[in-house]
Amino acid sequence: MNDLHVGQHADSTMRWGGLAGIAGSLLMLFTFGFVGAFVGMDITAEQSLTTFPDIRAARTVENALYLATPLLWVLHSLALHRGLRALRCIEWVTQRQAM
Repeated sequence: MNDLHVGQHADSTMRWGGLAGIAGSLLMLFTFGFVGAFVGMDITAEQSLTTFPDIRAARTVENALYLATPLLWVLHSLALHRGLRALRCIEWVTQRQAM
């Protein structure tokens, strides 16, 4: 009974961790599109400095999206670690019971 509970918890953790990884990847792709649409792709460093007041809001949103992306990837990594650790514990218990 206890093994089943740990397995269900691991499945839930892996599901949410997978969704966080997918959301982080999609958010990164969206950020690239957002920057291309609102900031421009052919902008030099000099143009970026001279036009900063015009694109300030777009750069702020870009930085917020870039910050959210690694946070989602950290959640993904932690969920994978926790879920795989729980699965390893279940395997260990199963092997001990077979002895």
